[in-house]
Amino acid sequence: MSSKNKSHGLLSSKIFALLSLFILIFLGVSLSRELLSNRQLDENVISLKDEMNVLESKNKELGGLISYFNTADFVEQEARTKLNLQKLGERIIIVPSSTEQAVSTDQAKQKTELVWNDVTAGSNPERWLNYFFKH
Repeated sequence: MSSKNKSHGLLSSKIFALLSLFILIFLGVSLSRELLSNRQLDENVISLKDEMNVLESKNKELGGLISYFNTADFVEQEARTKLNLQKLGERIIIVPSSTEQAVSTDQAKQKTELVWNDVTAGSNPERWLNYFFKH
């Protein structure tokens, strides 16, 4: 009976209770770390899947651009705009926009006024000196 008493005394001792408490705390901390790690991994998987979806949509878009770039229409358009090529019998007419015309008209008027002011300013010998030495 002494062995039963020792085992019964060991189970009810303070050392056993502290040891059991330490083991439970250790297991609880380990479990919480694993749960936190799993949650972070799940969040990473979700963000990577989202990124993968974005990249797949960009890949499809780029694939569409590549297929458009390989068409004859694109090649013809690029040849016309960048290389100034034209088909046989075709004539190209470039019409400037209204803002370009207004700017060029204003600049022409200013140049004309400057030249006219230079021509009419001063006496005849002064104008000859300005003509030969000012320019």
